[in-house]
Amino acid sequence: MTRSEYRRFAEVCAFELDSSKFFYQDHITDRYYRWGYARIRRKDSEFTRLGQEHLKMKTGIFLDIFPIDGVPETVLGRSVHSCYCYALRKVLYSEVGRKTARTKIARACYSILRFVPTAFAHNQLTWLSRLCLKSRHVRINSFPLPRDRTAGYPRSWFEEVERIQFEKHLFSAIKEKHEYLMYTYDDYLQLPPPDQQKNSHIASKFRLPKVIQ
Repeated sequence: MTRSEYRRFAEVCAFELDSSKFFYQDHITDRYYRWGYARIRRKDSEFTRLGQEHLKMKTGIFLDIFPIDGVPETVLGRSVHSCYCYALRKVLYSEVGRKTARTKIARACYSILRFVPTAFAHNQLTWLSRLCLKSRHVRINSFPLPRDRTAGYPRSWFEEVERIQFEKHLFSAIKEKHEYLMYTYDDYLQLPPPDQQKNSHIASKFRLPKVIQ
């Protein structure tokens, strides 16, 4: 969602989210949470990603909430912006990467990066969100989407929405959803080869809420 909607969503969750079942998680509500985007956690559940067992942040089944921000209009500006966002993401990932990176050199680099305060990375992501407010393209600074496309998404995709029904409720959704899905995932209607059908979120611990069990 757009940054303004993202902030408004956080404000509404503070008052209207059912706190007996859910927890709105970001680096403000959970001091140990490292990522630059929010999550809605289901209480009385467990989901711990493999390799992240040592993190102190609250766990549980979750839904990611991604904010999108403007990107520079020039090719050079986009390249610098993309590289800086990449570096900030690596700072936040360092506590995981120092244990799970594939090579000794990578683990050593992450071990050094972990000494950069996470508050610095979060503050820099906030600063970046205030730039390029009127740019024609947007991207998720805190997560590598769209992948390999420094130009980002057309801003109009997130401003032109339509109402769709899900579970008897109406929600706002991207009007140009086919274009968005093709841009992000290529031919999303075609299954990848069997050897590429892999789960990228492998859990070491998983438990559904008791009311669902």
